[in-house]
Amino acid sequence: MNNRIINLLDLPDEILLIIFNKLGSFYVLYSLLNSIQRLDLIARSIHYSKSINFSIELSDGQVSTIDSDKLHRFCVEILPQIHDHIQIITLETTSIERILLAAQFPNLNTLVLVGFSPDILSSYFTEKSPIIHLLKEQIKFITLKIRNELFNDISYTYVCERILSVCEKCTYLDINQSEMVRFSRFSIDDHSQNICYSSYLHTLIIRVKTFDDCLFLLDGRLKSLSSLTVRVSFIERLSIITDSRVNKFLFHICTIMPTYQTNNFLSTNDIQNTFINWKYSQVGCSIDRFSNGITYCHIYSIPFQMTNFMYLTNSIRNDYFQFVINLTLYDTRPFEYDFFQWMSKAIPLLRYLTLSNFLPQVKKLENQSCIPYNRLVRIRFTRAHIDYIYQFLCHTKAYVPQLSILKIQYDKLVTITNNFTNVTTQINCSQLKQLLFDEIIVYPEHFHDYFPCLTK
Repeated sequence: MNNRIINLLDLPDEILLIIFNKLGSFYVLYSLLNSIQRLDLIARSIHYSKSINFSIELSDGQVSTIDSDKLHRFCVEILPQIHDHIQIITLETTSIERILLAAQFPNLNTLVLVGFSPDILSSYFTEKSPIIHLLKEQIKFITLKIRNELFNDISYTYVCERILSVCEKCTYLDINQSEMVRFSRFSIDDHSQNICYSSYLHTLIIRVKTFDDCLFLLDGRLKSLSSLTVRVSFIERLSIITDSRVNKFLFHICTIMPTYQTNNFLSTNDIQNTFINWKYSQVGCSIDRFSNGITYCHIYSIPFQMTNFMYLTNSIRNDYFQFVINLTLYDTRPFEYDFFQWMSKAIPLLRYLTLSNFLPQVKKLENQSCIPYNRLVRIRFTRAHIDYIYQFLCHTKAYVPQLSILKIQYDKLVTITNNFTNVTTQINCSQLKQLLFDEIIVYPEHFHDYFPCLTK
């Protein structure tokens, strides 16, 4: 151990910072605070004590609790020493009260709350909450990452109301959910219209059920609101009319319907012509009438600034989606090599990919150059032809340095890896940490040799 410490201390600060940045502030503080003076000074720097993440988000989107001994040391020893540096804290259910009551945090202004159930979450946003003073007087930025299966319309609405009414100094609220699940809905009712909301709130990111709910949020109660990012679950005829003073409007509308219900003569030019007097942005659109009798229509603002894109097809090849991290590909025409070349460049931040396409590739070129997907973490092959699986698992076709999660049919995995002996797919498979199947599998004896990084 002493030799390891000496070797570590021989490194310059620039290299140490690169190493410690990989660990994150939680482990840097836990491991280095009150240790050797040089390392202690680095741990106490504002770089590591400004923001601390007390949640452990697993690769499948679930949240794990922090070891009780580590949490105890933070509350008793570490937080009292650096409390005046802390501005941002990320918390999960079991630690919120212990941590926020462990010390005074005069500069804390941001909370990120992960994996809370509605009952526990709403209990903290009441006048009887032990952290009510902090919520009322200090917190300006709130982000919620909540799991859809824990919330229904009523509980989701109540939590939103409590936050907006209790956090009087809040200027930014992002009610964000795990990308692994479908979003919940926010539904305004008559009761909620009588609640006084934060007069400081200028940025709101939220999911709502209908356009009516969206318009209720613009009825004047949020007097300082200047930016509203909203997902609408159902497009219905509006029942109310309001004068909204909107300076910027960004949107992505995806409509899926039987082809017989659409106008067969409607073209993308017809759609774009309806936006001739549109003052907010350029508009892109695509129409796909598939052979299965279903029509997909996309209409969106250009430049595209959303982080999610559902059902991208071969028809959408002219735009750049620089902020998209979560993508679903769907088509009844093959995705060829040139499509994936375009995708790699047009969607540079892609992290989560779902691919659905039964049809095999037609242009099966052997001497393809390797396509980089530098940030891709997870792929889900749902009803996908084996050609696309090979396109991503063959190391000469795809460079996927961060790929760690794969959802796939077991029989197709066996085929593409030649019963876990194929060397061309072994490199990309060897880094996988999680395999998701639809059925329970008894792995063969040599399975873990092919997937050495799998969480057992």
